Amino acid sequence: MQMELPEIRPDERTPVVEALLAIIRQLADRGAELEQTLQQVRDDNARLKGQKPRPEIKPSVLEARPKSQRQEGDQRPGSAKRPKTAELTMHRAERLHAQGLPEGSKLRCYEAYVVQELRIQSENTRSLRVRYDVLGGGSVLAPFPQGVLPVGGGHYGPKLVAYILDQYHQAQVTEPLLLEQLWEYGIDISAGQWHRILTENHAVFHREKDEIRAAGLAVSSSIGTDDTGARQRGTNG
Repeated sequence: MQMELPEIRPDERTPVVEALLAIIRQLADRGAELEQTLQQVRDDNARLKGQKPRPEIKPSVLEARPKSQRQEGDQRPGSAKRPKTAELTMHRAERLHAQGLPEGSKLRCYEAYVVQELRIQSENTRSLRVRYDVLGGGSVLAPFPQGVLPVGGGHYGPKLVAYILDQYHQAQVTEPLLLEQLWEYGIDISAGQWHRILTENHAVFHREKDEIRAAGLAVSSSIGTDDTGARQRGTNG
């Protein structure tokens, strides 16, 4: 069952509300797992009774054009292959040599073999900002370079903030799991600091969303809407 939660404004996202939302997400994930397990039990019961389990219907990849109308040389969709690593950016190259070769062995050629890997690690920067005393009193502190701090400042960089927001809102990783993940990566962050990242300094995101909608309305030749003819409480929708 798909649950639709009402939109919660940033000023209403208190720690209690965030905790309740995390519980709801956990229950939804658990419900999906139980539904999958129940379907597997039904399929097993059907097999024991000599019946056929629910078929797995895969989307069709056949061309709409009849086979008789295909020209020589035409290929089915998906048959055109490309080197899987042709568009990858190589960050490191190494030459590997064999040891203990028989006497008289000669190098013939190099055979390329690409391995993709992922590196996730914390990166901490200690900035020593110079403070200048100015004539007439007061002082001036050296600013941070552009892009070092996220919107609203703070001790967590923009890439880390973007990762937290993406994992929580897009990947829907629950609060306990995300916090544990950050701790394992070596990030020193508390639940309170995590909540502030989720709830504060989001005006720039809302402004960007409004600008995208306004730009879309300005350049679109037509606007599509969705409605339904289903009856709701005895009235046509």
